[in-house]
Amino acid sequence: MKTILLLTHHLKDLAGSEINILELSKEFRNLGFRVEVGTFSYGYPIKKHFLDESIEVKNILHEKVNTSRYDLLWVQHAPLLAFILFEAEIEFGHIIFSSLSPYEPLEAPPLHLKEFISLFLANSNETKEKMVAEGLESSDVQLFPNSVPHNFFLSPKTLYAKELQRVAIVSNHLPKELYELKKLLQSRDKRVDIYGLGNRVELISPEILREYDAIITIGKTVQYA
Repeated sequence: MKTILLLTHHLKDLAGSEINILELSKEFRNLGFRVEVGTFSYGYPIKKHFLDESIEVKNILHEKVNTSRYDLLWVQHAPLLAFILFEAEIEFGHIIFSSLSPYEPLEAPPLHLKEFISLFLANSNETKEKMVAEGLESSDVQLFPNSVPHNFFLSPKTLYAKELQRVAIVSNHLPKELYELKKLLQSRDKRVDIYGLGNRVELISPEILREYDAIITIGKTVQYA
């Protein structure tokens, strides 16, 4: 059985990079890999979803990973790659470095470790442009847009309201204008629910999205919707 170690800086919130690792873990397991996840910080609420799926997660600052060699390392944040190579001394077949943001310093490409990396991924053209500006060749970086688990395709919404009644706003980085929009819509007897840190914290599912006539969102939930 092939082995994969997925590495991300923290696993606590229901946020983009953390949800991405959860979805990748399930997908690689479906493809027949033995999956393990490593992080520097692990906690709730997302921990519940890894436990429910019986996906093994370790805080690699305090726990050793299960084996000394993996067929694939999938890395989202550079400090974990340096740690796993030089502190844990893990051997590997290939390394993929996946960047989900052109703004987050932790997701900048680790140029000092480029010789170890088989493939760089960028979730958007904007992210790719930033990675190239940091020093990578354009040919080194492949686009890998936000993905959607297969269960989002199983039962699409088929009935639509003739008039907008129910709106979901999904974001962990909500601008004040959307709070103002909520008040405006509610003053017109529309239902508005906000999902994200500081509001309703739930893992977004097809069942949740089907409850609404419109979705206002950024990031992964664009593809979900």
